Amino acid sequence: MIDYLTLLLVNMVAGFFILASYLLSGASEVAARKWAAPFGVVALVAPAGGLYMSFTWTLIGSYNIAFGEMSVLFGAFFAGTALALAMEWNPSPMGFYGVFSGLAANHRMSLRGRRAYSLPRDWLDILVPRALRPDGTPERVSI
Repeated sequence: MIDYLTLLLVNMVAGFFILASYLLSGASEVAARKWAAPFGVVALVAPAGGLYMSFTWTLIGSYNIAFGEMSVLFGAFFAGTALALAMEWNPSPMGFYGVFSGLAANHRMSLRGRRAYSLPRDWLDILVPRALRPDGTPERVSI
């Protein structure tokens, strides 16, 4: 049996690494066509898994909608980028779609509950700077 959540998350990480590699390589139009295939593979996996997850509810509760629909959006963004690179068009306008997809994902996750952005208590202790009182006990510094 396929674990769709793992598949979609690994696909998302691979897609972001491909995007970062493309941008760090200079995003030149001369070599842009060779990047179409990696973007296309991510674009095939994301909508297929996302649609399957959205229609069959492989996860418990409403997480199928949050992960499935956002995976379809992610796949559409990468499909557009792959098409633009394969046809040697300028992929910059796909950035606008990416921004609005990110806003939609942010809104979708915030509707799932207030805990969408909260961190466990021990992580908060690491992230928030502390000061030491004269007696050596830690004191939380307000930011």
